[in-house]
Amino acid sequence: METIGERLKSAREKLNLDQGKFAKELGAGGRTTISQWERGISFPSANILKTIHEKFGIDINWLLTGEGDMEGDSPPAGTIDIDSLRQIISGVERGLAAKHRILDPEKKARLIALLYDHFVVKQSGIEEETVDKYLELVV
Repeated sequence: METIGERLKSAREKLNLDQGKFAKELGAGGRTTISQWERGISFPSANILKTIHEKFGIDINWLLTGEGDMEGDSPPAGTIDIDSLRQIISGVERGLAAKHRILDPEKKARLIALLYDHFVVKQSGIEEETVDKYLELVV
């Protein structure tokens, strides 16, 4: 199964960009940052995910879960609720820190995508208890 890092690399290569140029386009530091994402050492922020989608048309759901197509049916650029995504990511990070747990980037991305679908797509309010319940299932 392909990891988030491998999907990021596939997207970058399809765009014909080396790691340095990709980082510059995203405003994401440098080549080292991209290398760490591609190797699963770290994970792009919500803002970076939104930028990848808006600048390059890469489907965020595909990037996070591997489901669908690279340039699939994600919402049109600008419709991603960045504040909700930021809240979800913060909630996941807070919950993991409270439990002194680390989640590999692939599982973390799937969890974030699941929570985004639960809260935003289904138009439910973001509740800390629900984030914690989802976390309990994966850690």
